[in-house]
Amino acid sequence: MEVLRISELIQQKISELEQERPKLLDQAQSKAQAISHYDRVLAIAILKIKNGTIKTMDGEEIGKVAANLIPYIAKGLCYNECFSKEVEENGYRAILSNIAAIQAEMNGLQSISRNLSEL
Repeated sequence: MEVLRISELIQQKISELEQERPKLLDQAQSKAQAISHYDRVLAIAILKIKNGTIKTMDGEEIGKVAANLIPYIAKGLCYNECFSKEVEENGYRAILSNIAAIQAEMNGLQSISRNLSEL
């Protein structure tokens, strides 16, 4: 490969990184919102179970439950919010992995460029 072509590829990787940064910020915001929403819904579910407001789950009667089991039941009630939280967290991690891959490619191209320029 010639030095000019390597320089173009490095510039392309820089552009890709620049495109990923706003995505990462947006995804971080979505992740934070999903986590806070889940925490709020979970807390409300725990309170409702303790107060006896929620008496069934998927058609099953909750009845009298030991206090240490209430958080587990509440988590079951909030499974949709937990799923949304996991989707957002995994989206964030995917963008981070993509950025790391682009950086690794760029590092390789920079090494090639240094070696070619030394010739």
